[in-house]
Amino acid sequence: MTWIQIVRDIETPRLTSKIKDYLTSHLPHVMTMVVGLLLVYTIYTVFTLRTITRVEIKMDDLYLNLLGVATVLACFCIVISRNKLKNNSYIFLYLNTNINGYQTIVGSMFYLFLFYMVIIMLTFFPALLGIIIQDKTIDPLYFPLLIFTLILLFILTVTVWVIVKLLIMKLTSVEKEHLTANTISLLIIMFGILIAAETYLKNFLEQRSLIHFLLVAFLLVITAYALRRTATNFLTQTFRQKNAGTLLKRYETNHLNHSNPYMLQTKVEWLNFFRNQVFKEQGLLLIILVMIMIGTYYTFDSTSFFTLYSFIIQFGLKEILIMLPLTIGIHFKNYKFAIYHLNSGKHSYFVTRVIFIYVVNCFTYFSFLLLTRVWFGVDAGGILSALISIGFITMISILTAFVIKIDDFNKTFVVIFLLVFVNGFDLVIHQVMKEALLLQSAYLGLTLFIFYFIQSMYIRRPIIK
Repeated sequence: MTWIQIVRDIETPRLTSKIKDYLTSHLPHVMTMVVGLLLVYTIYTVFTLRTITRVEIKMDDLYLNLLGVATVLACFCIVISRNKLKNNSYIFLYLNTNINGYQTIVGSMFYLFLFYMVIIMLTFFPALLGIIIQDKTIDPLYFPLLIFTLILLFILTVTVWVIVKLLIMKLTSVEKEHLTANTISLLIIMFGILIAAETYLKNFLEQRSLIHFLLVAFLLVITAYALRRTATNFLTQTFRQKNAGTLLKRYETNHLNHSNPYMLQTKVEWLNFFRNQVFKEQGLLLIILVMIMIGTYYTFDSTSFFTLYSFIIQFGLKEILIMLPLTIGIHFKNYKFAIYHLNSGKHSYFVTRVIFIYVVNCFTYFSFLLLTRVWFGVDAGGILSALISIGFITMISILTAFVIKIDDFNKTFVVIFLLVFVNGFDLVIHQVMKEALLLQSAYLGLTLFIFYFIQSMYIRRPIIK
């Protein structure tokens, strides 16, 4: 029994089943999304080439930037998919066959790794194209070096996550998940390694790429060995955590008795967020973003600070705005039959949740902007434009969750594709519409259209069975 059988027996059937379901049930949506992503990527490539061909590109700087982006993406993929191994399929196969712990982990991460590689390659392909256009000579060793480095970063991230989780559980002697401590420790270690290696890479990469290649291969072997030695203990603790959780506040029945259906649905949605700890991941991410901002502000120059600030706004903060609305569609798909028996009206059910999520998103966004305004003196920009843009992001995320059944298997893919789509669409529409009033009207019109589309197609009165 090897990791390939994990891919064959669990990962591939789940992936092909979801693809078949999307193609048979939502073919127009899939085609629209594919065409939209191709258009967005084409525009991204054109604008990137236009920028790169005007400046001098250094291979070592490009390599270091790629490592930074790859580290962020690897950490994001691992943290978001951390509950994947708690699936009963992995538990059954691990306990009833002779498969090893490291093989189970490697097999479960196979398609996630391929996705990580594709995203990195697509992100930096325009830069490589710009180098070719400038007629620069590229050492053939750079390409296998790049592949090996990306593989090392991903495996290193998985290994650090495994070791950190085991150490924190041993120190606390508690079986519950320590998401905050695990994630912050992972980021500190990974970026600490990256910062420590930066000076070495700048002085060593250009002239001695063969030795650097051998060093990366050697580190890859060591990392794989460390993962193999710790995987079994990690899986054992993960399976024990499956039914371990925190004790939550009890709600008496009379606390949910409201004559106003909108107030009742608001309380139910808040209870859903509270009991399922929906704010846990996003609150942690917000804290990490603030910490990165503070560290960058006092460590680097103003140019680096504002570059990182723009990156955080476009990806980090928007990830929070995307993740929270997904819960509406996820909850609806999981509990549709229970909702049907409540005989809830579509307006009280849906409008309440949209307003609830929208208020939470606005609070998150403007809290972050207020902090950066007070602490760092960064201009907050147009408030009205931000409110309309948040509404559009909220509705497009809710629509995605209604169209696609989201779980731990595909959550990472959905979130990253939504980030790409939202940022790409924002780039395109700003190039097409220069007038602020026209731009805001387009966003508002699309938001209202998506709202009524969801109500008419997915929610009826009473909630459709």
